[in-house]
Amino acid sequence: MKIIAGVLPFVLIWGGPAAALTYQWPTIVGAEWTSWSSLSGIMSIQTSVLTIDDPRITEQTTVRDVLGINGKRMIDDYAVIPLYYRTNDSDPHYVHRNILGGPSSFGADSRWIDLTRSFAWSGTYTLNVINAPQNICVGTAVWTARQTSMSPNEFSTSAFDPTGAICYKVPPVGQWCALTVPTITFSYGTMTLTNAANATLTQNARVECSAGMKYTLRLRGGQTTIPLSNGMESKIRAMGLELGSTLNGAAGNNVVPLSSTLQGTAQKSGAFSGTGVLYVTYP
Repeated sequence: MKIIAGVLPFVLIWGGPAAALTYQWPTIVGAEWTSWSSLSGIMSIQTSVLTIDDPRITEQTTVRDVLGINGKRMIDDYAVIPLYYRTNDSDPHYVHRNILGGPSSFGADSRWIDLTRSFAWSGTYTLNVINAPQNICVGTAVWTARQTSMSPNEFSTSAFDPTGAICYKVPPVGQWCALTVPTITFSYGTMTLTNAANATLTQNARVECSAGMKYTLRLRGGQTTIPLSNGMESKIRAMGLELGSTLNGAAGNNVVPLSSTLQGTAQKSGAFSGTGVLYVTYP
């Protein structure tokens, strides 16, 4: 299994059967305050584009259809742009802003592929936030509501993120941690079907932190395993802990052992591989 990474994020690549439609989606891979006060703040947000295969979607599938097959309810007859932020934990609500460019909205009966082509951009964007605390999070999703603010229940029942990503928590002003090793490879070599299960390899990643602070490592979508092309899965752990566990980072470079453990039964022989996105966020 090969892990290919940038500073943000790690990308783990696998092969699989071709889907009916392949499309791209912008996902948050980094966010930090460049300035903040109790009245207003300016945030720098980094996005990366993920390629998504979904056999349920074709070139003619509409936004309405995609939301429906993913169990999301329609609130209005148009879909709003895909960036949101959650304002705080004690009285949360979700606010959307169009900072990724493209049209301000799409009709619900527009083609899904046209919507994704308008917003699937990588880059760094600026978000101005008014009257928000430091502990907000940001993400990308599509939903159908005219209001710019939504309750948590409204958001969870109507918003759809194709990557299944969690809301990316923004660290305090001037603090951050980031993955710095560009490539990690777990090379299992030749194995028999009987000794493949539970085979474990460990490689070191490195996380640089601007100050001593807590952080987590997660896979996009919240999984802790990565599907492999031979029918098995790779269980990923960081420092022997489940992904999503709180890790303590010291100022400077931190060595973080990553382990890959094969699980399940191989359905076929030959070479195998897998993919996912590993990124830093904050508890």
